[in-house]
Amino acid sequence: CGAEKPDEGWTCEACGQTGNTGDFCPSCGSARDVEAGETPVEEAPATTVQPASDIKAGDLFYFGTFEQDTFSVTGTEPIIWRALEVDPYGRVLALSEYGLYTMKYHRNNGETAWGNTDVRDWLNTTFLTSFTDEERQAIIPTEVSGSTDYAFLLDSDQITKYLRSPYICYATPWAMMHGEKGAYINEDTGGSSWLVRTDVAKKRIAWVGGAGKLYSPTGSKGVNYQTTADNVVRPAMWLRAEATDRKAEINGFPIYARSIMDIATRSGPTTGY
Repeated sequence: CGAEKPDEGWTCEACGQTGNTGDFCPSCGSARDVEAGETPVEEAPATTVQPASDIKAGDLFYFGTFEQDTFSVTGTEPIIWRALEVDPYGRVLALSEYGLYTMKYHRNNGETAWGNTDVRDWLNTTFLTSFTDEERQAIIPTEVSGSTDYAFLLDSDQITKYLRSPYICYATPWAMMHGEKGAYINEDTGGSSWLVRTDVAKKRIAWVGGAGKLYSPTGSKGVNYQTTADNVVRPAMWLRAEATDRKAEINGFPIYARSIMDIATRSGPTTGY
């Protein structure tokens, strides 16, 4: 009849979203792959995508589960996350509110790139089992210090950008007692020292002390090594906004990601919100 065939749209290779019509995927924000004869997209458009959730920076939510109390027979507990940033495409940078595990940054003190560290390996293998297959689909792979990660540590710049000093983090009861060595606990603050991402570690690493002070790997005070075993891990990840509305359970009772009830937390005052 001469009528033009309707455009069926394109499929995002990053998340599988079909029927897309613009240059960016409305689900994850990934750019459309350039086909032969097309002009590459050089920057994101000025318009924004309506997020699937009304999550905003500073909000707390549950996502995934991990052993956190000292009673493993009761099962794992929902992980509390804090949204640090929500970008124009509804992607959420989230940080664990508590230190969840205690471990070395790496097994030895030689020069080590982030991509080869033991803590990165743990975050992207063992820790990922904390999430269901459906939940893992909501975690956005992210380029981090030359590696593609699902979960990672914040670096010093991100800590000073998103958090408010002192950067105190409290360990879960499980992290205090488990891991390669129980978590260090500051007697005055009750906070634990926590690991900070270092692009290339040379024996010493960046870290946050139990009193909330951020230390450089090259500073003259506050020395911490890759092989120090009593620092806690505070995972970070980028999520699709709809992940922040997922349902979790505590002892068989359903709770919702951002419940009308306050989420109990001790670490909240250390953030900038």
